[in-house]
This record gives sequence, C-alpha cells and structure tokens, in this order.
Amino acid sequence: MSTAIRNPTTYWCPPVHHTVSEQTDPSNTTLHKPFVAVIIGSSRGIGRVTGISYARAGASGIVLTGRQQDTLSAAVADVRDAATCPGVDVRGVQCDVCSDADLQRLADEVKQHFGRIDALVVNAGVTTTPLKNPDGTEDWPKTVQQLDLADFRKTFEVNLFAVVGALKYLVPLVEAAGTNAEGGDGWQSPQSVIVVTSSSLHNYDPKLMAMGYSLSKYAAARMTEYVHEGHKEKGVCAFAIQPGTVMTVLTNRTTVAIDDIGLGGGLCVWLSKEKREWLSGRYIDARWDLEELTRRKDDIVTKDLLKLRMMM
Repeated sequence: MSTAIRNPTTYWCPPVHHTVSEQTDPSNTTLHKPFVAVIIGSSRGIGRVTGISYARAGASGIVLTGRQQDTLSAAVADVRDAATCPGVDVRGVQCDVCSDADLQRLADEVKQHFGRIDALVVNAGVTTTPLKNPDGTEDWPKTVQQLDLADFRKTFEVNLFAVVGALKYLVPLVEAAGTNAEGGDGWQSPQSVIVVTSSSLHNYDPKLMAMGYSLSKYAAARMTEYVHEGHKEKGVCAFAIQPGTVMTVLTNRTTVAIDDIGLGGGLCVWLSKEKREWLSGRYIDARWDLEELTRRKDDIVTKDLLKLRMMM
C-alpha cells in the first residue's frame, strides 16, 4: 500500500524543495534571546527534529513532550546536544495530549519556569488503522461500512481534540509573550502557534488516504483560522503547516518518503524568527520556496489565499 502521495498544492510555490534549503536551514537563523519554544509531541519523528531545529537556531528555552519517558529523555539529550545557545534550558515533560489534567500540568510548568511561549508547535497525530486484505495486503476503508468507529474516534481524539486541548491551555502563554518581552531592545516576540497538519487534508480519494485521518487533519488546519481570528488582537499568529512526505512511525507502512524530515522544523523556525502577521491563519507547505512565497505576499493578502474554502 506504499505510495508517494502527490498533491497539486505541493507545486503551488516553486521551486519545490525536498531537502532543507538555505531559507529553512535553522543554523542560518539566530533567534532573539530569550526565546522559548514548546513542541507538543516531540519525543520522536518530526517533533523531535523540530526541537533540534529550534536548538540549532539558538532558542534559550525548549520544552519537549511525549508519553514515554525513555524516548522523551533521549529526545531531550539530542536537542541539548544540538543547542547553540550557551546555558540553554531544555526540559522534557511527560504528557498525554488527550488528558486535560496533563495539559494543565504542562501549562503550569511552562508558566512557572519560563512565563511565556514565543513559539508553540502542536505536532500530535495518529493515523487510521488500515484494513487487512485476504492476500496480506492493506487498504484504507473505502466505504462507511468498513470503518472501525473506535479507530475513527481515536483518530479524531488525537488529531483534533488533543490539538484543541493544547491550544486551550497553552495559547494564553503565547499571548503573554507579547506583554513580557525582555531586553528593552524593541524586539517583538513572533507569538507563533504552529499546527502540524498534512496534505492529506486536501485528499478525497480513499485510495490515497484514510477518511478519519484526512478529515481530522482538515479540521485541525481549519482550527488555526479560529486561533488567528480569536487571538490576533493580542499578537498571536497561527499557522497550519505541511511538513513534507517523510518517513515516521505513522507513515512507514503507507507512504514512500521523498522529503527530508528536517523540512518541517526548518519552516517552524522561519515562521518564528519574526512576526509574520500576513501569513497568520493560513496553510503553508514546507516544500515551498519561501522567497517566492514572500514575493507573493500582496497577492496572498489581497485575495485571502491559503485558507480552506468551498469553491463555487
């Protein structure tokens, strides 16, 4: 069932980058000090590499979360080893993103130690369990009768409700970054809220992607528009990003990896190195050329592009 999933949106802003470019290489960025990044779902895969990206860009405080303490501790060590900021404070908080109590505890710990969040990356996600065919191959459910409702609910619980929960408890600390910036140098926190989604939110062909996964990622991407509208007056900028087609625990059975796993983290750093209000509430693909994207700024703003809308 392995396929290289292609989507027309991938080619919207050429040239397409399948590896980290000069624009998205975090080592080419020096983040303001202090700078606090919190990455939800970062004990492995894209989240872990995103933590490393912020470390390479010089973040002074980085919080990683995960359910398993052993993989979380290993991720903390990797991020600390990659850090370029002297005295960087890297913390791992064991957290089940589906637990309100855990999310509240996470928010309390971040508030106590750092007082604010400059960049919040929400990377929680699971994929739908495929069907087993008699010949041993696998397929996504193609009809509603084939759906496993328990699995469908679990997919939404993690891909949507956990994302909403993380936003509920942590966005207030992103708001706080707009009022307690240190240094007196006139620097503005980017106040970035970044939700990691997927190009699967555009797909409607069940041969390419499971219904539950696609629908839940669509809703999570749409949620960033609500965060933008509800919190822009307090300086928050919200983005939905597609990190590329990369090999992770979630995709190794179903997808041919064609992109570097560092693309998403590089884009997160780029979105966080300065306040990018004109992109807030929009969808961005990590494979796009960011110089070309910036060149299209006026067109994007005037036509209100890169949002999920019904075409009539």
